[in-house]
Amino acid sequence: VHKSTLLPSLKGADKAFIFMPDTLEWVLENSGGNIAIHHDFDELLQAVIAEARAGDHILVMSNGGFNGIHNKLLERLG
Repeated sequence: VHKSTLLPSLKGADKAFIFMPDTLEWVLENSGGNIAIHHDFDELLQAVIAEARAGDHILVMSNGGFNGIHNKLLERLG
């Protein structure tokens, strides 16, 4: 299902950081360069922090607590 919908849904993002298993590497093949896939949570967190600038909007989408990413981002970006 997501193979045909994930990429178009991220098209308008300046940059999308995705945490996913190796089995979904097909996303990178046609991403246009605005998608960074991470297999390690801490690496993803560091990449978002390194890229973020004042005034940016960061949207976190998850079906769970995602290792407390919300608070970790707020603490490190604050």
